[in-house]
Amino acid sequence: MPDNEASKILFIINPSSGTNKTDWKQEIINVFEDKHQPYEIFELTGKDDKPAIKNKIAEYKPYKIIAVGGDGTVKMLAEELLHTEMVLGILPAGSANGMATELGIKNEPQEALNVIVTGNIKKIDVLKLNEDNLCIHLSDMGLNALLVHYFEESNQRGMFGYAKVAFKVFRKKRLMRLNIQVNGENISRTAYLFVLEKAKPYGT
Repeated sequence: MPDNEASKILFIINPSSGTNKTDWKQEIINVFEDKHQPYEIFELTGKDDKPAIKNKIAEYKPYKIIAVGGDGTVKMLAEELLHTEMVLGILPAGSANGMATELGIKNEPQEALNVIVTGNIKKIDVLKLNEDNLCIHLSDMGLNALLVHYFEESNQRGMFGYAKVAFKVFRKKRLMRLNIQVNGENISRTAYLFVLEKAKPYGT
């Protein structure tokens, strides 16, 4: 890849994603230190991340932006890059990594980084919800949305973190009444969970 402005890569690492067993920063350095490839690593702090990302992109002007985190990190960056010419890549550093699984990106760091270097660029469809929310993997209401809410509030990551808050979710579960219009047909249902899904895997 030529060493020029059009090939710059910006890795955006979310340190709070997943269980942090992989030192993604070091893995990135190991792969790119001998390559003639301009890149930078930017770590999120959990405070004012969106404006910080916007400022960093405007300053560095990368061609590829790589989300090093879970599905939440991927979604946040996808919303930032919508309607731009920049390419979004994923290094699966989250707890579930649903979108990376759907795209066939392996959890093994070297294999995932190889996709960043040699992988094909493809467009994907997105769903827009309530004007400013983007769905690139799945969006839901009910049980799973409540689980994710409690999970994000907790300080426990990984599958154990999900299992721990699951008991709290089941204690607070409530039925929803849904009215859905699809192709001119009205559908009424009661459910604990409603999902708009763009991918085959759901959770783990």
